[in-house]
Amino acid sequence: MTPGIPQISLCMIVKNEQENLPDCLAAARALTDELVVVDTGSSDSTQEIVRQAGGILIETSWKEDFSIARNLALQRATGTWVLVLDADEVLGSFDEPSLRNMLANTNEEAFTLEIQSLISRGNISTAPITRLFRSRPEHRYQGRIHEQILPAICKQLGRPELEIKPSGLFAQHSGYLPEVRHLRKKDQRNENLLRLMVNENPEDGHALYLLGKELSQSVGGDFLRTPATSEAAQWLDRAWSKLRKSNHSGLEDLAVRRLRHQIIFHKTEVIDQDIDEVKDRFATSLMLRFLQGELAFYRKNFGKAKDYFDQISDCSQPTGFDLDSRYAESWPKERMARCLVALGEFDQAEKLISMNNLNSAPGPLMVLSRISLAKNDATLAIKLLLKACKASPHDPRPHLEMHKTLTTLGQPEAATNSLAAALRLAPGWEDALLLMN
Repeated sequence: MTPGIPQISLCMIVKNEQENLPDCLAAARALTDELVVVDTGSSDSTQEIVRQAGGILIETSWKEDFSIARNLALQRATGTWVLVLDADEVLGSFDEPSLRNMLANTNEEAFTLEIQSLISRGNISTAPITRLFRSRPEHRYQGRIHEQILPAICKQLGRPELEIKPSGLFAQHSGYLPEVRHLRKKDQRNENLLRLMVNENPEDGHALYLLGKELSQSVGGDFLRTPATSEAAQWLDRAWSKLRKSNHSGLEDLAVRRLRHQIIFHKTEVIDQDIDEVKDRFATSLMLRFLQGELAFYRKNFGKAKDYFDQISDCSQPTGFDLDSRYAESWPKERMARCLVALGEFDQAEKLISMNNLNSAPGPLMVLSRISLAKNDATLAIKLLLKACKASPHDPRPHLEMHKTLTTLGQPEAATNSLAAALRLAPGWEDALLLMN
């Protein structure tokens, strides 16, 4: 390495990542000078892949804390800068000389990467996350889960807040796909760790928000009244009481998520007042506009709801959306299609779905099924729902829609089987009600 050129240490934590790790390392090889990997108990060939790549391998047991594992890697890093990646993240193209030149001449302490998460087939959510920062003893992660480096950087600089500039790097992330989360039991792991965080710091608004958010994202949770969404509403209310006057990075998401739960639980006496409280603060919020559309739909004001969804349907990737796959590119258009169906404009709804190539996503397939049923084509309606079930095998909503459709068609035995299939995917939903029927 030429003197004066910054060295970059790639720091990772892994467990059983033999399928993902080779692509991750190959994409980052030209940019990084050192590989430091903490393995928390792999039983596959992950460790051998690290050794073959010339990496420093640190074996440790899993201690129910992502920060502990992250910081073990940081302690061994010898580069002047640290790049943090997960095994299921693959860097996109980059200009390596330009990036190193930027790091050599900057006064910044850290930069963000744009993480492009595939959250369902065809839907991508993007978020800037601080993943490239100077290697200093003071820079250590905090938090059992959803661990953060930014508080340590702010503390080191003696500043309460810090705006982190983009590095120009981006990485594609596959770990949020429903089938991956299901296979690795990520939702249960995350919930357990967040409960530990809240038990340790019951007045920590950030921990309260993360737990409420996790429960509200549990399979279909934002669509249904379930024990999970009921509990989520309580945590979100507590988090709001702690954070409402702060500049917390997730405040917009917290505000909108909390309002959505008020819709789910029919708290109509307070929701208008609470929207008035936040609409000026988040005047440009696409998330809030989306929620206002859902509220209008819930109140059966379908024309007004359609107008709200129309305002954001041309946003190819709504900036700042962090509620889950509902707020990715296709969802405003799907909601518009639902409004059109409710207004009896079936042909327009079908055209909207077709023009935007949404025919393979489970939500639009359910909309098309309703149109077919309204046109007395029961065979096509069932066929579309079967396709929706196959498109999202871990999502109970298509099965619940099938239950409703078969009940309407007077097929109680088949309807009962569809309900049973939904409950196998989400036990405890016997009394669940779809918000947007």
